[in-house]
Amino acid sequence: MISEPTGIRILYTACLRGRIDLLPSLHTFLTTQRTERTILVDLGQSCAVGSWICEVTGGRGMLVAMDALGYDGFHIGRADALYHYPEMVVKMKEIVMTPFIAGTWAGSATRGGVKIGLYNAAALERVAITLDPHTDLHLLLSLDRTAEMTANLLQGERLVSLACLPTAPTTAPLIGQLDLELLPNPPGIRVVNQRPLAIPPETPPHPTISGVVEFVLSEARQAEQKRGGA
Repeated sequence: MISEPTGIRILYTACLRGRIDLLPSLHTFLTTQRTERTILVDLGQSCAVGSWICEVTGGRGMLVAMDALGYDGFHIGRADALYHYPEMVVKMKEIVMTPFIAGTWAGSATRGGVKIGLYNAAALERVAITLDPHTDLHLLLSLDRTAEMTANLLQGERLVSLACLPTAPTTAPLIGQLDLELLPNPPGIRVVNQRPLAIPPETPPHPTISGVVEFVLSEARQAEQKRGGA
C-alpha cells in the first residue's frame, strides 16, 4: 500500500479506427513517454466501418497488432463493434495477451510496487464488483460518455474515471497522458497533469512493430483471397 507520495502515469489511446499503419510510429512515440510507473490503455474504437483490416478480420487484426505494443488493457464498450459479439471476444482472449476491459471483465497491472485495477466504468456502476482492498488505484475506463476525467477518494478507495468522447471519423486518433500522485493520506490522490499528445511527424517506425503489422496484413490478405476463391 502507499506509504509516501507516489507518481503514476497513464497513457491512453482511442479511436484508432483501423489505422494499423500508425502503430509502428505510435509505439516509438509512446516509449519516449514512459516512466517507471506507466500503464497504457486503449479506451475503444480500435476499428471502424470502412477500414479494410477491420472488415477482413472482423475487428481482430487491429487488436492482435496492438497487443504487441504492450497495452495493459483494451476497453470494449458500446461504441465498439465487438461489444455486440462477446463470443468472438472470448475466443480472442486465447490469442491476445492484453486483458479485455469489457462488461464485468477487469484487469490489473503492477508498476514499481503500485497495483492498478482496470475496470469497465459502465459495469462498475451497474453491477456489484468487489474492489480489491490491496489495490492502490482503481481506474475506470469508458468512451462515448463524457470528456471529463475525475479522481476521487471514495470510501477509502482511490478511484479515477478516465473517459473520452469519440472523435469524428476524419479526425486523428486520440492520444493522451494523465499524471497522478497517489497520497498516503486524504485526499489520497491528486491530478498532476493531463494533456493530449500527438505523434511528431519525424517519429521513426519501430521495426518490431512494423514486422508485426506486416504479418497481420499478410494474414488478412490470405484470408481475403481464400474467401474470394471459395
